[in-house]
Amino acid sequence: IRKYFFYDQIDLEYSRDVNTVFEKQWDKEWVIEQFQQTIRNGNGADGYDLMVIVLPNVNSHGHHTASGLLALEAINRLQRKKSVNMSIPTVIGGSEFVFTQSPTYAEDRLAEILANITKFKFRFNLKWKISKSIMVNYRTIHCWVAAEHKSQGNLIDQVVFESNRTEEQYFYFAINERSGDHGRLSMIRNLFTQLANMHQSDNEN
Repeated sequence: IRKYFFYDQIDLEYSRDVNTVFEKQWDKEWVIEQFQQTIRNGNGADGYDLMVIVLPNVNSHGHHTASGLLALEAINRLQRKKSVNMSIPTVIGGSEFVFTQSPTYAEDRLAEILANITKFKFRFNLKWKISKSIMVNYRTIHCWVAAEHKSQGNLIDQVVFESNRTEEQYFYFAINERSGDHGRLSMIRNLFTQLANMHQSDNEN
């Protein structure tokens, strides 16, 4: 990660209600504009190929879902402008929960994912090793994050409780298919195939 962008929106309390976030805490239109600015200019002339967001879910922290919804709205507006001089990234959603069927978020149509879970769900194995160490894998990152959240000590219990989770799930949003560009889906499939092959090779070595 070479660049960080902070939008300085506050988190005053825990709530699953995104409307509370939008009405009382965040400047919704300003954040959408900042997302668009970052997509247009954040990576120079190359733009971004991929945007990974939190998959909106009614059981998530309201701020997590809000961030995903605003990112989708930014993509939506950029698509409708149809600028030929700008690359619009493909967007996928990472889930905080484990799903055995296609997740839905009826509160916002932009959060619709393509429905066939066997074709449009992508997996990242948390047991893959980060380095040559036999101990350090991607689940270790969860512990690092919890340790850094000194004001939220209850995250430690959550990390321990979820320590048996072996994979993360990512879903492909229907908004990517608006222009009929099926190459976007192929790109995501190739990405996750490459990740699997790369880590499998590392483990064999």
